Amino acid sequence: MNGIENPRLPGYLAGEVNGRKEYFMQHTLTAAIIAGGKSTRFGRNKLRETLAGKEIIDYAIQLGQQIARECIIIHGDDDDFSDKGLSHYSDVVPSCGPAGGVYTALFYAAQPWVATIPGDVPLLQPAIYEYLYENRQKNTPVVAVSHKGMEPLVAIWPRALVTNLEHFVHQRKLALHEILEALQALTIPIPDLMADYSPRLFLNVNTQEDFEQ
Repeated sequence: MNGIENPRLPGYLAGEVNGRKEYFMQHTLTAAIIAGGKSTRFGRNKLRETLAGKEIIDYAIQLGQQIARECIIIHGDDDDFSDKGLSHYSDVVPSCGPAGGVYTALFYAAQPWVATIPGDVPLLQPAIYEYLYENRQKNTPVVAVSHKGMEPLVAIWPRALVTNLEHFVHQRKLALHEILEALQALTIPIPDLMADYSPRLFLNVNTQEDFEQ
């Protein structure tokens, strides 16, 4: 994987659309919420739990709608998010974990770039995806690095890589870290770029204890 020595900062407001400024990012990006993970450690469907008055998945939806005009939900066969009013799709190839979710997102996305958003990380901020988008390069994924290390689902993928992901999934090569390495993903060190960075931004809810923090 390749780290960018001097990552570009967000600053790409561009063009008049319907008489007002719009982020160029919003018109070239599909936000895909990856909601197919099982909640075995939590004991029930964690994305349906309420946190500060909203279901956990609603935070991912809000983020997705902030960064992109198209926001979709990717989920397993046993899940139903039809009440959210968004296009939603079950995995093209079942039981392939996050890699299968990314492949499904690229398969259904309408835009040339796809931002994957983990459904169980409620405190992610738009600025993180702005850093990723600003540093994108043709045919190369761009992935966030937090204080914990690489965050494979906090990434922006070129939709053109859909056939690559299809190959990995059908070959049962499902470790996202290894997929990103094979695709020579660019890594963006978020703690070094955000003045107000907090480890809580990347807190994922896997247990009841996480949920209650």
